[in-house]
Amino acid sequence: MAPSEFKELKTLLQELVGKGYVRRSVSPSGPLVLFVKKNDNTLRLGIDYRLLNKVTIRNKYPLPCINELFDQLMGAIVVSKIDLRLGYHQLQVVFLEHIVSVDGVSVDSQKVEAIANWERPSSAIEIRSFLVLAGYYGRFIEDFS
Repeated sequence: MAPSEFKELKTLLQELVGKGYVRRSVSPSGPLVLFVKKNDNTLRLGIDYRLLNKVTIRNKYPLPCINELFDQLMGAIVVSKIDLRLGYHQLQVVFLEHIVSVDGVSVDSQKVEAIANWERPSSAIEIRSFLVLAGYYGRFIEDFS
């Protein structure tokens, strides 16, 4: 590593440690660190994790289906979201751009309004896109058919 790159790496690591984003490690292995010069001649950090990925034990858990997550929330008595500065005494929680409250799951009224005011599709691709979008949000729109 060139001395200028080493100096940049040291500065960057001090900043990241200071912010609590990374911590010191005594691991016997680690990723390859390299720098790429940007157009303005500053250095951009690049990390090659390929060797580390080969020895990493992967968690093989499938992503949950969004409808299953909402079904789990529907019966909840207490729903919370931590926001230590602004989060007290809220009656609803926004989760994956959906509004969860004691009344159930709903969506932002602007999303429903956008579907109601959608321009008439003029091609098969536009029709298909609209049907997929409207089909999903239809469960949140009263008298949707």
